[in-house]
Amino acid sequence: MIRSEIVLGDRVDQHLIDSLTRLENWAVRSQFRGYEPFDGLNSWLRPLAFNRLGRQAFVQVGIRSRVNLRPPLGIKPATSTKAMGYFARGYLKLYQVAADRTWLDRARYCLDAW
Repeated sequence: MIRSEIVLGDRVDQHLIDSLTRLENWAVRSQFRGYEPFDGLNSWLRPLAFNRLGRQAFVQVGIRSRVNLRPPLGIKPATSTKAMGYFARGYLKLYQVAADRTWLDRARYCLDAW
């Protein structure tokens, strides 16, 4: 598991460092998994959506509901390849700024993990 404080020096505002640290800690705690906007079709109720309108309804419930209905519908957080790419890119940017190999290793982890 990846976890540490982000140290970049005087070039970066402390607020940004705190935000990046909180984001990384959340991502690590959740094992880089989360909900997708269009994951409504991953529900165990999907067989009930036998036509296009039913499938659209499942997607829209996931997107527009003010309450997170995904857990009762059996939709589990998943690892997003796109998100892992963004995390890898962010770690590579941190590596460019800080020249710390830890960031390079974390970028590799993101690209190899899934």
